[in-house]
Amino acid sequence: QDPAARRQLADAKTLAAHIAAGDEYGALALLAGYEKDKPGARQLLALLCSVCAWALRDDAAPLPPALAAQVLPLAQTASQQLRANVSPKLALTVCAMHCCAASLS
Repeated sequence: QDPAARRQLADAKTLAAHIAAGDEYGALALLAGYEKDKPGARQLLALLCSVCAWALRDDAAPLPPALAAQVLPLAQTASQQLRANVSPKLALTVCAMHCCAASLS
């Protein structure tokens, strides 16, 4: 696996941990690094979806299963928005806010 792919996987796990903790600032700060890299942002969201799927099957994942079930469609929606040419900053910010809000409910 190349270093960039390893970094993105690590970022996806870190993002999941921020979401699980309700750490909106941490999630927004991490995602800010992807605002000018739309393909990278889509890949990160795909990896976040994979982390969510992992959480639905395994309690050792960085997200509780109930939260993963809420985050998965939010990440998918943000990815679709990026494909539809929505501003990456807007799509990623809204995604982080909704995901972290879900962790607090």
